[in-house]
Amino acid sequence: MGEESHKIFNEGIIVIFGMMMIYMLFEAYKHKNNLKFGHEASVVCIIGISISAIYMSKGAHEFHDIMQFNDDLFFYFVLPPIVFASGFNMYRKKFFDNIRNIVLFGVFGTFVTFAVFVALTMTAFETLTFTAYTNDPVTGEW
Repeated sequence: MGEESHKIFNEGIIVIFGMMMIYMLFEAYKHKNNLKFGHEASVVCIIGISISAIYMSKGAHEFHDIMQFNDDLFFYFVLPPIVFASGFNMYRKKFFDNIRNIVLFGVFGTFVTFAVFVALTMTAFETLTFTAYTNDPVTGEW
């Protein structure tokens, strides 16, 4: 069990990386040839549906075991290239033209969210009764 949980690259990860490569290659092809139809994500969805159909025709239980989510792999290997590509491909002039709106929504949205959570928490604690169910140390009953 311990060895299986530390296994980083398995068949599912290879499929995901392959789909990311197809996504990037299609995006480059579309940009180079100035194609205006569709979106790159639609190609990945179609490929994902095709791969799922192939694996599920062979056995759905095996497919579930292959495609288990590994959060370490996602946060260390998948998310950084996505964030880097988003920042690298961002139009800086449009970003700085809209900096006032970005800051306004960022700061104002944070304060509004904080106020809503505080209000909901205070309302919940005032109106609801919370009883602590603990284990009796003498009898061992709840």
